[in-house]
Amino acid sequence: MKKSSAGFTLIELIIVIAVLGVLASAVLIGIDPVDKIAQANDAKIQSDVRQIQAAMEIYSVNNNGSYTDQAGLVSVGELKSIIKDKSGSAYSYATVGNSATVAIWGTLSSKRYKNAGTFNGVATPALSTIWQWCSTRGKAEPLTATSCP
Repeated sequence: MKKSSAGFTLIELIIVIAVLGVLASAVLIGIDPVDKIAQANDAKIQSDVRQIQAAMEIYSVNNNGSYTDQAGLVSVGELKSIIKDKSGSAYSYATVGNSATVAIWGTLSSKRYKNAGTFNGVATPALSTIWQWCSTRGKAEPLTATSCP
């Protein structure tokens, strides 16, 4: 009487597991989950800056073209609370020259924004990782070689 084997051999199982491992690693390399998380964080930063921008523009219309920081926007009711970045601190804010020109910015981290350039004459490896709204330009965008005028 002949004994039949209905299972897989050990070598067949090892080969299948190895092939699946190679395919899984190729998919992970193609997807790049770390960069996808960074892109999601970048989208939040861009949204936050735009939300602060909208509140500042409303405040400016109601206050003769002047601007205030987030705490001032909260106190007058334009924002519910101070919007914070992923490190837990409020977004950077600066007046340029006078209170009629302001800039708000946050730092992006995905591969899409990792371009070399210069800022105020200083070489920087990742210039466009700064997402900035400048009141004189009127829109939020990656920072280029020119700063907020």
